[in-house]
Amino acid sequence: MDSAADAAATLSLARREAAARLIAAVSAELERLEMSGASLAAGFACEDAPDGLAVTLPDYEVVAPGATPSGGGEPGARAFNESGVDQMELLASFNPGAPPRPLRSVASGGETSRFLLALTTVLGAAAEPRLVVLDEVDEGVGGRAGSVVGEALRRLAERHQVLCVTHLPQVAAFGARHFVVTKASDDDGVWSDIEEVTGEERLRELALMLGGDTSANRAAAAELLQESGE
Repeated sequence: MDSAADAAATLSLARREAAARLIAAVSAELERLEMSGASLAAGFACEDAPDGLAVTLPDYEVVAPGATPSGGGEPGARAFNESGVDQMELLASFNPGAPPRPLRSVASGGETSRFLLALTTVLGAAAEPRLVVLDEVDEGVGGRAGSVVGEALRRLAERHQVLCVTHLPQVAAFGARHFVVTKASDDDGVWSDIEEVTGEERLRELALMLGGDTSANRAAAAELLQESGE
């Protein structure tokens, strides 16, 4: 089992080093999403098991962005499976000064949306071009932050084809193409229609998304398109 233990320890240290680089990159992307107060880390845990692998790793280690993991600890028999000995969780704090805690317990809907977008953007930079489908990634995000999300989606679209479902006009304005999905029904059932809108029809749709097809909302919609470069 010595070779398996050595391989598990080497893999664990490599994971911790990769996690430090990943959360540093995600933290930088969160700053671009106007979440500069966010603090990220990765928590690595190992559990004891009588029939486990004899590896020297800490019971729990918090890896900060850009940090060099210690890789030390007391030697012991650690539980393992086909993926190694590690149990990893993402830690986050979205309030300055507060210690990072498990992401699932501290993030609001909007914070989770922007975190996932930041993570997708960072991972996407190293991935082969592909279709990325995002369903309401702007959930819980307000109008001002919506424009920031739209800009991030555009950056992601420089490498990948991005299909984004959104209810925010500030996000929709950044799309190279704009489709409207509607639902209809009759005695035979319910169905959905999808139609591309361009020109005045797109302006009208953005105005409706802003609250109604009024001259003021049309002017605001035109400004959104101008700011987005569309």
